Amino acid sequence: MFNFKALKKADGLLPLLLCVLLFAAGSAAAGQARYRVGILSGIDGFAPMGDGFIARMAELGYLEGKDVVYDFRKTNADPAAAQKAIDDFVAAKVDLIYAFPSAPAMLAKLGTAKNRIPVVFSCATLEGTTLIANPQKPGGNITGVRYPAPELTVKRFELLQEFLPGLRRLVIFYDSKYPANPSALEALRSSARAAGVKLLEHPVTTVAELERAVKCAKPADCSADALLIMPDLLTQAPRGWPALSGFAARRNIPIAGSANFQTDSGALFSLIPDNIETGRIAAEMAAKILHGVPPGTLAVENPEARLTISYKQARKLGISVPPGLLSRADRIIR
Repeated sequence: MFNFKALKKADGLLPLLLCVLLFAAGSAAAGQARYRVGILSGIDGFAPMGDGFIARMAELGYLEGKDVVYDFRKTNADPAAAQKAIDDFVAAKVDLIYAFPSAPAMLAKLGTAKNRIPVVFSCATLEGTTLIANPQKPGGNITGVRYPAPELTVKRFELLQEFLPGLRRLVIFYDSKYPANPSALEALRSSARAAGVKLLEHPVTTVAELERAVKCAKPADCSADALLIMPDLLTQAPRGWPALSGFAARRNIPIAGSANFQTDSGALFSLIPDNIETGRIAAEMAAKILHGVPPGTLAVENPEARLTISYKQARKLGISVPPGLLSRADRIIR
């Protein structure tokens, strides 16, 4: 036991010893967490993936603050902020990065090319990108949970046809530079041609361009029976989604959504894997990696998509919802 009375007699030693003891205690507390994980959510609508990830990690024995500490960044369609987040994670030498959706996942892969920090992605499109080498054997320092952009985009189109048997003109606005869009566009164009539906395309590269595009200098270019949301960040950004939902509301046409929050704020339906469940799947992969399994040996996971239908919006638009569709819905908003 330390004799503090004796130390008091030694001029200046007590304050010095106290500082050393406090520093040691603080270092021990900080060192309790064995792992540091950086989480990057590129759009707020998908941020619940991070919550699902943290919750599942805790269930797997990685308790926040004790076994693992998180740096959770939400950049909401800001590319510069997303890049900074990845740079910060790399500089801090985190033990793992969890990034979503496609664009942040690509940034994470590029940012860890030299230091090989393990990366787990989710809601990321593989088709037409260089994200991984092979879904069964991703290779390198990366693996994750796929976002099936081509299949889901076509499926949303087919669902629109069930809601609107007379669908003839479909309008889309999309970020021409977003990695998920080329494969989704190719699949949608093929399906639209086969169905005899005219696709009215409006490519943009910024939110400002999107806001101008929805004003439609040529009304005929925007005269459509429905609007389909493409799988990129601009169409779901804080300014992008209101611009699109406002466009549809002014024309009284339905929206096929690509995110759950859109069905709560104007879309007729959405079809997408559940955010929380996606995060939980990613956590199971992360836990294996922190346990020593090489990321590139873990096969990419494919979550099941969930259908949400806004019966409330259907009534507002005067659309009759086929009973078969309601029976297939995972969630109905009344």
